[in-house]
Amino acid sequence: MKFLIGMVVLALAVYWGAKQGYIGGQVIGKIFGLTPPAGDAAVEQVTKNTNARLPRMLNADISFDRVTVNTGQEVILHYRFVDLDQQAVMQRYAVALPELQKAIIQDVCGDEAIRKYVFAGGYAAQVILRAQDRKTITNTYVRADRCR
Repeated sequence: MKFLIGMVVLALAVYWGAKQGYIGGQVIGKIFGLTPPAGDAAVEQVTKNTNARLPRMLNADISFDRVTVNTGQEVILHYRFVDLDQQAVMQRYAVALPELQKAIIQDVCGDEAIRKYVFAGGYAAQVILRAQDRKTITNTYVRADRCR
């Protein structure tokens, strides 16, 4: 009975400390061994650092907007056409879409942090290019072997 009362008091103390801001989620995770692996933490840091420098223009029409991390060991890189909807993209870039895809892959491979932490950590990099109206134009995966 004393053990049960002690556990309830401990749980309430942890709850109160977390509510007051004295105990953070990382501290609780470290106590119970729930912290993410070091590779996941590195990819999260790369995502935060990359997103802090975005958006940036790849060319006159395409913007690199953000990076997200999927729970399935996948990093998603979001590119978009700034001023072109799906119909305008197809009219202007239908023939040159493979060259655009190569340029985006070169942009991904050119980022040292992505090569060092994403590809070396075994993550897949998914590249999504959308039109201004949020319709997907291309969706491809980039692996380390595609980077030269």
